Amino acid sequence: EAQVSRIPAATRESVPQGQLAAFGEMVSQRGSVPDIGPISVMINVPELTRRGEHFRAYIRGDESSLPLNVRELAMILTAREMDCQFIWNAHCAFARQAGLSDELVNNLRDKKNLPALSAEEAAVVDYGRELFRTRKVSPPVYDATLALSGVRDLVELTNLLVLLVPGLQHHRIAAAGVTKSNEPPFRNGGIGGILAIPDIPSLVAENHRNPLAPLRNGGTIF
Repeated sequence: EAQVSRIPAATRESVPQGQLAAFGEMVSQRGSVPDIGPISVMINVPELTRRGEHFRAYIRGDESSLPLNVRELAMILTAREMDCQFIWNAHCAFARQAGLSDELVNNLRDKKNLPALSAEEAAVVDYGRELFRTRKVSPPVYDATLALSGVRDLVELTNLLVLLVPGLQHHRIAAAGVTKSNEPPFRNGGIGGILAIPDIPSLVAENHRNPLAPLRNGGTIF
């Protein structure tokens, strides 16, 4: 079933009237009101969008301490765990270009056993899957990721995982706009209950504070 966004396209009349300057700035930069992708939802609150673009530019750009292959693996892992076909289609080719193997990308997409991973790749997959599937990260996985990556990388990885895709998936962003990739649609349903994750900022903070909840299906390779 094709997804249709739950929120109509933003207009000057529909956005908060105190934020028209930010709206005009965003539209001017793009040449028109965005009608696909996460920004088509976010621009309904233009000031949030303008500030969010600073975060996106940092976490997705060269200022981030995360290597490109790690950033792209985090994006497609999140897309698959959240069943977000739009983000998957937008990033799967970039993930391959960043050095992720075809077998890794294809098996992640199809929820098959993953091939042998580098220590760096395994850390992203283990950390991300526990975070999404159990809403916690167990001490062994957290400590292993921290030891491998360091504090800065771990903080950036956590924010990349939980802030760019999960907060927008509820709006049913259609995959239309990026389906020119030759990627087949997802097979096998996602993990039940993922879309009910509450309070994303608290989820980020708690896993750096006291990640002691018992695991459910942690570490399983599909």
